[in-house]
Amino acid sequence: RKVNGLNISYGVYLGRTLMIKRLALTVGALSLSLGLAHAEPEKLTAEDFAKHPAVTGVSMSLEGDVLVGIITDPTDVDKTAAAYWDISGDIDTSKPLLPSNVTPSSRSRFYGAAALKSKKSLWFTTQRYTGALRGCGEGKTTGSTKKYIQKVYLGNEKITDIDDLPDGRAEVGANKMQLRCFEITGDTGVASSLPLDPKNIILQRATTKSGTSYFKHDLSTGREKFLFKASNTENFTLDRKGVVVGKSKLEFEDGEYRSYIRLLNEVTGEFELEDALTTEIKNRYTMDVYAKENGTRNYFVGTDKFDDKVSVYLYNGDTNTFSTEPLFQHPEFDIVGITTSQREQDFGEVLGFSYDGPVRKTFWIDPEMKSIQDGLEAAFPGKNISLNDYTA
Repeated sequence: RKVNGLNISYGVYLGRTLMIKRLALTVGALSLSLGLAHAEPEKLTAEDFAKHPAVTGVSMSLEGDVLVGIITDPTDVDKTAAAYWDISGDIDTSKPLLPSNVTPSSRSRFYGAAALKSKKSLWFTTQRYTGALRGCGEGKTTGSTKKYIQKVYLGNEKITDIDDLPDGRAEVGANKMQLRCFEITGDTGVASSLPLDPKNIILQRATTKSGTSYFKHDLSTGREKFLFKASNTENFTLDRKGVVVGKSKLEFEDGEYRSYIRLLNEVTGEFELEDALTTEIKNRYTMDVYAKENGTRNYFVGTDKFDDKVSVYLYNGDTNTFSTEPLFQHPEFDIVGITTSQREQDFGEVLGFSYDGPVRKTFWIDPEMKSIQDGLEAAFPGKNISLNDYTA
């Protein structure tokens, strides 16, 4: 499509393997120009680098029937638009797939998207704001401040309606100024997609008082149920079923900041302090609980306490000890997370780990995922290939 003399393309390539719709989406590597195969290469200009990406942030629903992402507005290259791809039917994988529905930005500009399930999606937006902050967030306490307000919306099937999420955030005692402050600085995100639950997800929201509240959100009805709350110095680790299995808390004691981690004892229902996971902030150690191993009290923990790179160790919650050797390690780069299966037959099993090199990459342990990665890298030599989402 040509807009104001510029060629704008926003197709994505899809792949299927072994009759399983286990979609490998690679943004940047496989989101190619529609006319790329037949066009002569052109010299890049400064304006090319300043453009919005033709397509970015593509996300797939848990059922594998919907893609959402952000594209360049097909009518105005200086704006972004929300894009929705219906991939429930047969797909011609030999060419890019154009969006089935597009919603342009208005006063708010789309910058991110997350496909959920039941054909619903979250849309992250930013909007310019000029006004009095009065100490709310960054900015002056008097006069007006220019900034951007971030807000999250819920989209329905084919994004014919992108509307506010239920409020559910005002706490008892919140005054009008606190409510306005939350509107300006509040943040909403998906704490857990609950892949085994057909209609619910868990949302986390900053509150009108300090801390973060967690809600179970029913995508079919829009109703929400409050679950629990973390203070402004706490972080929770949820398992794939939405159960809190770990809590980390920052505390100031004896002139030092320390990070304490407590893990759930499923027998007693209590969260037990793990001394081996306690770190002093001044030492700048990474200590992250990634996930819990199925059927055990073992946890996958990323730390650089024993080496100069972050590696993944198995931590035993009964003996309070680490494995003698790392489970996953990269000789040059820090590991930043693990990927676990969302399929019912092997739910929670580790499929691979990600590490931060010049670009973030995933090393796949699962043979099928590794074969997909290897095949794509062979088909597109010299490109950065990243499997963003998949489904069984």
